[in-house]
Amino acid sequence: MVGVLAIRHGARPKALVKKVKPSYPEKARQERLSGIVRLHALIGRDGTVQQLRVEKGYCSLAPAALEAVLSSLHIRKRIFVLRKQQFMKFSKQLVSMLSGACLAAMPLRLAAQGPQTPATASAAASAVSYPDTAKGLKRLGEDLWNAVKNKDAQTVTVLVRSMMLPDPAVFYHQTFGDFSGGNEIAAYQHDRAKLPLTIVALFKKAIEVKATEMEAKRFDAGCNDADGEDTFPVLQARVNKTPLYDLRLFSGTRYFRLWPLAYVDGAFRYVGEPHPWDYFASDRPAAPAAALPASEEKQAEASDEKKVTRVRQGGEVMAAKLLRQPTPDYPETARHEQLAGSVELHAVIGKDGRVTRLHVIKGYCSLAQSSLEAVNRWQYAPTTLMGQPIEVDTKIDVVFQLNHW
Repeated sequence: MVGVLAIRHGARPKALVKKVKPSYPEKARQERLSGIVRLHALIGRDGTVQQLRVEKGYCSLAPAALEAVLSSLHIRKRIFVLRKQQFMKFSKQLVSMLSGACLAAMPLRLAAQGPQTPATASAAASAVSYPDTAKGLKRLGEDLWNAVKNKDAQTVTVLVRSMMLPDPAVFYHQTFGDFSGGNEIAAYQHDRAKLPLTIVALFKKAIEVKATEMEAKRFDAGCNDADGEDTFPVLQARVNKTPLYDLRLFSGTRYFRLWPLAYVDGAFRYVGEPHPWDYFASDRPAAPAAALPASEEKQAEASDEKKVTRVRQGGEVMAAKLLRQPTPDYPETARHEQLAGSVELHAVIGKDGRVTRLHVIKGYCSLAQSSLEAVNRWQYAPTTLMGQPIEVDTKIDVVFQLNHW
């Protein structure tokens, strides 16, 4: 439940002198974020917390858990009261370290770690100091490039692990809708251990071909044709405008692309391979129906036939029903670039023959935008089933050829 935090113990200590309830971080409350923070602690003979590390938990929740546990004093043989001034200084140091070194998919050792080498300390600091800007991503890319090139395994490990999503399901549902990304979420969880290696392999390949330039780009709304055919569909699929990024490593006119990334919990994260889905955000997938007795099954089937409100039909079938088909404008930028190609669209045609829902599955940015503006004005002859008007789910291809405009 959002708004409630509690402390649970595994192997319960002999006695708990004071149990402090964590305060719920305001940021987590606003995001309606809930979850468990798992800590590993060593209680000293004097009853104080000697070692403490985060094993699992969101970055915004972990500082509150740390502060609460550090405020809770334990007893073994005698009560030890930590001087308030000492505790406040120690607590602030730990929380500061957590805020500055919260890395996804790896435990955070916040105390009793032993001395750090300069390289390790530098990597841990740089991994979380990148701002939510294209320049910040480029700086991360440059640091990872140098670490891979110099075979600095420690820094490479810290950086690529920091680029993993803490919770793929939360990101996909908040960004693309409550019922989106089932396959992508499962693939991300399954391949989580391999994804850092995939990122490293991309950088190694770029170094092998002697890439000489790096570019980072932030996508808030639109894109341009140089961003390829898969960028516009992903940007359009967002139900909220979470900024996405890409990172490109150039070798002449050729480049290696890491896409898409998002800034989540204070760090840049690789978000996998989202694809446009077969349903629209407002179409909640139907829950599985309960099994019916055999005697009622035929009646249910007959009833379902009467309740059908949407069918799928091929693009060629629907093209024959077009009554009005405004031609898309050929974008001036695409004409100047001598760019031609097809835009693949997924549409729902309403009972009155008008386009009610439309999104892009594949297409260059300028061509995709022009296609949307035109196809939204198309008019079809209404489709009927058993005399009743129904909606039609279909695919539409809009072909752009320079000699036709």
